[in-house]
Amino acid sequence: MEKLLQWAVNNSDNSSLAEQAAAIRRGEAKPDPKRYDPKVLEAILGKDDATRMKDAVACISDPEDTIENKEIALDNLELLIEGIDNARNIENMKLWPAIIKQLDHEAPEVRKGTAWVCGTAVQNNPEAQKAFMDNNGLEPLVKLLNDEDKSVRNKAQYAISGFLKHHQAGVEAFDKLNGFESLHDILKNCQDANMLRKVVFLYNSLVFDDAIGLTERLVKDGTLDDLEKVLVKYTKEDEDEDMVEKALRTIHTIITKSKITPSSELKAHCKTAQEKYGAENLGLTDSEASKIQSTVATETTIKVFDHANILLDIAINDSFKDRNEGDVVDSKANDNGTTNAVEATTVIVSGHAEQEATDDVALPPTVKYSKPWIHLRPDF
Repeated sequence: MEKLLQWAVNNSDNSSLAEQAAAIRRGEAKPDPKRYDPKVLEAILGKDDATRMKDAVACISDPEDTIENKEIALDNLELLIEGIDNARNIENMKLWPAIIKQLDHEAPEVRKGTAWVCGTAVQNNPEAQKAFMDNNGLEPLVKLLNDEDKSVRNKAQYAISGFLKHHQAGVEAFDKLNGFESLHDILKNCQDANMLRKVVFLYNSLVFDDAIGLTERLVKDGTLDDLEKVLVKYTKEDEDEDMVEKALRTIHTIITKSKITPSSELKAHCKTAQEKYGAENLGLTDSEASKIQSTVATETTIKVFDHANILLDIAINDSFKDRNEGDVVDSKANDNGTTNAVEATTVIVSGHAEQEATDDVALPPTVKYSKPWIHLRPDF
């Protein structure tokens, strides 16, 4: 029998056979049952990928099968769907519902393995990302961010990162499920450095691709402040250079995208981190490091009404290059040719000379303002 098989091999087109065998294993071709015995082919070539994927999903879906077998099946499935074509075929073979159902399995080993499979399938795969979302996989995955098991939380974070990257519709769906609130909770409270590292890195990726106004939200809801706390903790307490590098990179991206100026405290913390680990080791260029530690010069023109409702154009022309948040700048302006003068005092906030009128002075509705303020003194 062995000699017959050897003769058949020697008298065949080896390259053509190899190509056919590879196509069969990938599930892209089927052997002609009229020419070949399927059992013999399976013994020689092994099962094709599509069959192995179906077998793995059947195992994890079988309530009678053991947890150990389910773990093995999930490992095999994860290896199979590393190939982008196999990941796409999850939808073609209608396997997503059965897989997603296991995200709620009572055994943490199964929840973890299923999240791992989902994360590998959707990574850099727009078709799989959409299929996963269309099959309602995101909501149970978001819930796993708060799972009682640490390993499950980590795999859920891995899967969510893969799902969100370069996937605008996914980011919007994640937002509707309050996913960013969950990420912020992790940032504030997580003691697991590995998971925290992934969250910090994910923030950087999301801000870099931001198209839904996420960057401004992260500044307003305190996320930037909590990133600063991560920077301080892993510079002064736990000493983790990689964490500091990722925190600095994310802080820089948020500052660049939002066009705010860092506070004097943040600049000091960044400087401390660079002095401790060496700026060259933290992944920031000289210009990027300088951006975090400097205040952008600005010129602001606003319109206000004095007590006589005379429109005044007040130009704050002072250079803010070397000024910090909280600095007070004085300038004077005239009310378009009249003799009454108005003294304007502004306090720098976030690198902008934004003003708020006080002393019962009205502002036009088009003017955007916040703390600091302008004091109008039309009494001289």
